[in-house]
Amino acid sequence: MTEQEISDLQTELQELRQQLADLPARQEEMEQFAYVASHDLKEPLRIVANYLGLLNRRYGPQLDDTAR
Repeated sequence: MTEQEISDLQTELQELRQQLADLPARQEEMEQFAYVASHDLKEPLRIVANYLGLLNRRYGPQLDDTAR
């Protein structure tokens, strides 16, 4: 193995060690992102569910089984 190859491998090893050291912070960032994304995706569903409940309370008795 040449000195250049050894140097390249050492550089690659150093980069891998740095990436490994960064993993906990990156994992925390991903968990925060997942929490926010989950919340943001659920909110429109909550709004629709609330409107459906409101419609059901106001107009439910007037609707037939198919409409309900």
